[in-house]
Amino acid sequence: MSSKDAGMRVRVERELRDGFIAACQSQGLVAAEVLRDFMRGFAAKHSTVQRALFDAAPVLALPAAPLASEARPEVQPKPKPKPKLGSRPARRTASTAKSPARSARKAPR
Repeated sequence: MSSKDAGMRVRVERELRDGFIAACQSQGLVAAEVLRDFMRGFAAKHSTVQRALFDAAPVLALPAAPLASEARPEVQPKPKPKPKLGSRPARRTASTAKSPARSARKAPR
């Protein structure tokens, strides 16, 4: 038998633990060995059942992954708001025509 190199801690009610230990002792068995035997049997039974289910199951075709263009819809730019009726674009006035830096360069006449 292989060496035991892993542990498992199981929380149970004290009455359940005491009853299990007493039942094992009355049969001349070690509680840990009874648990290991149960675990081996349970794992073997369910691994073969699972294997049989996978072997007997029909192979289902999985849907293809969506294309990149389908996975995320393109974000459309927001349309520019239409101007209100009767409004005109801002006019350029003399004060906005020249920047203060330009007017400072020229000396007054």
